[in-house]
Amino acid sequence: MPSSFLPHRVCVFAVVLATALQGGSAASLRAAPAKTAESGAEKPSPKTAPKAPVAQDVADKVAQTIAKAMAASTERSAPTEKSVQAPSSTQPVQHKKLDVGFSDFEKNLTEEVSQKLLRTATGTAWNDDMRSKFQKNVTDAMKDTLKVILQPVKQSIGKTWMALPKDEQKDEYVETLKKSFAPVFEKSMETVSSHLDLSLKRVKEYSNEKSPLSSVELLEKAEFSVEDSLITEHCYEVGAKKAAKSSKKVSNSTETKAEKKKFCIQSVIGALAHRLNDTQGLISMSMRFEAGAMSLAQKKNKGIKH
Repeated sequence: MPSSFLPHRVCVFAVVLATALQGGSAASLRAAPAKTAESGAEKPSPKTAPKAPVAQDVADKVAQTIAKAMAASTERSAPTEKSVQAPSSTQPVQHKKLDVGFSDFEKNLTEEVSQKLLRTATGTAWNDDMRSKFQKNVTDAMKDTLKVILQPVKQSIGKTWMALPKDEQKDEYVETLKKSFAPVFEKSMETVSSHLDLSLKRVKEYSNEKSPLSSVELLEKAEFSVEDSLITEHCYEVGAKKAAKSSKKVSNSTETKAEKKKFCIQSVIGALAHRLNDTQGLISMSMRFEAGAMSLAQKKNKGIKH
């Protein structure tokens, strides 16, 4: 039986029952009263008098029972908060943070360099203001260089991450890069430390010169020594002799021309960026190929090379 019919049946039953009870109560009240001998006043019959309150109590209890039954029926027919829930909005997928170790490396590098700079800038030639400027200028220059030189590597990583179609592939890519970058960062820290120690030896020599440098000169030389060792790329030109091509023979000797060739040695930070770029290039290519994210042009180019 549909639950929606139940309240109507309960109401009909309540009306019938209440009518019957009211009728019984009225009948009991209409019973003939007994008269007293002295005053002739009517007194309720001992048998019929208690029936009115009893019938009223029964009617009240029945009404309460009916009300509870109707309420229960309404609750069953009405949807509850648990049974009817608002459609849950799609929760955004929580990916692993796209951090493959750059932040930690920069933090550790800055802390180590800062500590060594402050320990070196001691003695009568240095004061607190000079030490503070020495530490700040060198670390700021190093941070700026890292930001510029690592930007292409970070952009390439971001493009590959976006190109991977599945969430688990993105997370795997981040984890693979982080594990592969860890030894590169560790080796770079060792190289930075050794180069920094050499440059700081020169800073100590500047501080202990017989003819003391002014505070400005000392600070400039100290900063240049450290920055030149860590973040400056060193380029050189060399001359190479090349025989001149001529259709005519030269009587004494062949005429030669000097050509200058240029070659550069990467800085410590530059070498770090180069190794990181090579590492991420191999991993990105592999992940893109396995995920089917490599473009058709890339596949054709790869086939031509091989």
